[in-house]
Amino acid sequence: MPTVDSYNAAQAYNRVVQSQTAETGYRDSDFGPEPAIVSPFLETVQGFTQKAIDDNRTAEDLSYGALRGEVEMTELVPALLNAEHKLNTIVAFRDRIVSAYQEIIRMPL
Repeated sequence: MPTVDSYNAAQAYNRVVQSQTAETGYRDSDFGPEPAIVSPFLETVQGFTQKAIDDNRTAEDLSYGALRGEVEMTELVPALLNAEHKLNTIVAFRDRIVSAYQEIIRMPL
């Protein structure tokens, strides 16, 4: 079974929308503007993801510093735990999104 990532899921959704638009003649704009909730949601996800990336880089830098003897373990351990916690949260969120996408795909039209 192929792996479903967010990019492939978005591309598949786009293909379905385009094929339905071609069949029905309707465009997304025919149904009004997109809900305002989309933009803040995406901004929140992007912000959290960027914070997780930054925390991971900080933990890596502290790890290299600890290997060189420049950083104490009392600084390193909380940074590593924070990075691990954020990564686990992102993985759980991604799994929920993929699961929801797969559930939508299984719905009869």
